[in-house]
Amino acid sequence: MKRSFKSLVVGACKQLLGNNQRIRALESERLNLLLEIDELKRVADIKAKVLESEISMHRVEVKPLLVLLSGEDFGADLGQKEKR
Repeated sequence: MKRSFKSLVVGACKQLLGNNQRIRALESERLNLLLEIDELKRVADIKAKVLESEISMHRVEVKPLLVLLSGEDFGADLGQKEKR
């Protein structure tokens, strides 16, 4: 069975139209994914900054505790515990 030239052209046009629609849909999805990636990067950056701030605060809290615990009383307590 031979197809007419007109049916071949119509079939090719439909295929091109389908490909064109698929390409537009894929480009739209690509753009949405790029926007989502940028948003996730922004959220990750904010979380990292919050963690850095928390760690900095904990370091500030630890310094006076280390000073308190490194005093003579702390050493005397350790000596008593070691003797037991």
